[in-house]
Amino acid sequence: MKLVIVGARPDGQAKVVLEIVQAEGKHEVVGFIDDDPAKAGLRIRDIPVLGGVADLPRLIDVHALGGGIVALGDCPARRRLGQALKGLGLALVTTIHPRAHLDSDVVLGEGVVISPGACITTGSRIGDSVNILTGATVDHDNVIEAGVVLSPGVHTSGRVQIGQDAFVGTGAIFLPDARVGAGSWIGAGAVVKGLVPAREVWAGVPARRLRAR
Repeated sequence: MKLVIVGARPDGQAKVVLEIVQAEGKHEVVGFIDDDPAKAGLRIRDIPVLGGVADLPRLIDVHALGGGIVALGDCPARRRLGQALKGLGLALVTTIHPRAHLDSDVVLGEGVVISPGACITTGSRIGDSVNILTGATVDHDNVIEAGVVLSPGVHTSGRVQIGQDAFVGTGAIFLPDARVGAGSWIGAGAVVKGLVPAREVWAGVPARRLRAR
């Protein structure tokens, strides 16, 4: 399938997602989409920025596009843009690096990006537009809702639930049965147990509330 990557920050997720798609070898990336006019004409690993989101209806026909992937760190924006791609008739493509491991009964949504070294084990469910970065591990019977980012080296124990659009910083650890509400941020290196309410910022060992979001 021919697809586009939405988001063209050259030192950000754009290259990461491109590398995973190319390593997986199932799809062809024909270009990037970005609304920043400063990125017009930019090429990332010799693949061009084709235009902005408003140009997609034309580009779908010109390039015979079948799908897209969103490469943004902003959780709600990534999820919203994924839905916009679907509204244009494009498939919201999930891509998994060959060096990631998923148990056979893991359930994945649409538009999920899984980086090398990630591991997701039995009984876990991953929502739409989730980004699981390098070396993150998701243990058994987790529920990771739509739009979540698990940064590099995050480790969740069994039966953890992380709510929609939550962001988890590098190296955070979740003890069994931890719960994180929608839209919350977990700081790098935090150790989380119990309940983190929605739309709060927590950090530290053990993790404590810093402020509302």
